[in-house]
Amino acid sequence: MLYDERLGLSLNRLETRGVKQNIRILIYPEETGGYNVQCTDLGAYSQGETLDEALTNMREVVALALEGENLTELGFVDDPSLLVEIEMGPASRNLDGPEARRAG
Repeated sequence: MLYDERLGLSLNRLETRGVKQNIRILIYPEETGGYNVQCTDLGAYSQGETLDEALTNMREVVALALEGENLTELGFVDDPSLLVEIEMGPASRNLDGPEARRAG
């Protein structure tokens, strides 16, 4: 099982028989700095200055959104995992940017 202990997230459960085992989270950087986070499964949004802050904020939003809800009625297993995807933008921009030059 893939598990990120630092984030407390299980990363390998898949959807089976129409019941979602994961709540999908998408993180993408803002051009002006920081990160936006969205969870389309729950219609939830958050943000943070760092990846850690963005993830922490979204975990709190998800917990609040699910509080008192019947997960089965929402189409989830009893204890769904958070599946986090990080969008970094076009690969060519990531390879040619100033950060890449400094690393090389």
